[in-house]
Amino acid sequence: MKNEEAEYLLGMVESVRYDENAFTIWYRDDKVIFGAIMHDNPEAQCFFDYATIYRTIVDLDWKIKISLKMAIDSADAISFEEWNPIAPPSEMEKMAIYYTENAIFRLAVLWDLLAQLFNLKEKLGKPFEKVYATQLFHDAQQGKHPHPFAVKVYSYMQQQDNKDVEPWEGNYAYMKEFRDKMTHRSSPNISSISNFSQELRMPMVYVLKRIVEDYKQVSEFISEIIREILSENYEKLAK
Repeated sequence: MKNEEAEYLLGMVESVRYDENAFTIWYRDDKVIFGAIMHDNPEAQCFFDYATIYRTIVDLDWKIKISLKMAIDSADAISFEEWNPIAPPSEMEKMAIYYTENAIFRLAVLWDLLAQLFNLKEKLGKPFEKVYATQLFHDAQQGKHPHPFAVKVYSYMQQQDNKDVEPWEGNYAYMKEFRDKMTHRSSPNISSISNFSQELRMPMVYVLKRIVEDYKQVSEFISEIIREILSENYEKLAK
């Protein structure tokens, strides 16, 4: 039987849902238009760009869910009373760490895919290979006419750490710093004291709470912008 925290995290993971056929164009009964490369029809070109990004999000979401569920199951089997951040992690804790790290790397990609959708929808003109979530939303929420969606997203990104509320605040900043440490410095999951790094391994249930809540939030932002995109495209088709 899972503990209360594990049930909370699994419920949050399961609550994220995407319609796999949201951007599917059907013709006849069992055939679809898979895609197209074109330069003389900007609206159709943009639609297929959306479809490509969306299919990537659906695929990524499936993989994130697998990693998070495996991490939660493994973390739930760890006895906190016996846990020691200085001692080498047990095999079960290693499993929890592995799948959590896997989810974190993919979660960072999910944020950039949100930025790709926003870049297309608002016709910002950023080259696809130069779209980075934090920078894009920072720029879009500035100026005389800040975009309301960008203001909302960037405000979340800039939250200060606050564990006195539910869900916790500051989860994006935590996720980003965690990912950056793994990529550029030393793993936060390896306790160490040296000139190079000072880290004390945290219980994986703590890390997972922050990561799962951030996953839930970016998924809500994605769902919101997808609804707007689909609504706009249906209006164009109706004219």
